[in-house]
Amino acid sequence: MIEFQKAKPRGHPLPAKEIPAFLQAVDRYPGKTATKLAGKLLLLTFTRKKELVGMKWAELDLERAEWTIPAERMKMQSRTSCRCRTKRSRASRS
Repeated sequence: MIEFQKAKPRGHPLPAKEIPAFLQAVDRYPGKTATKLAGKLLLLTFTRKKELVGMKWAELDLERAEWTIPAERMKMQSRTSCRCRTKRSRASRS
């Protein structure tokens, strides 16, 4: 089992070699499914928690596998589109 340290503000990015262990820890997490999916989506989309938590179904185009984040939720106040790969699209539909 992985031991998680207390989060430090503005920590360093997760090193690539630690990503598989992180995903395994997320899968084992006993909490809500929505929390588990959010952890995976943050890693896959490289968005901020605020952007993901504010996601609305209307922002998703499942046919094009694209998520358009409105400017008011983006740090730089610029509308952004996030192309989703198959895993991301499946995770958002679960």
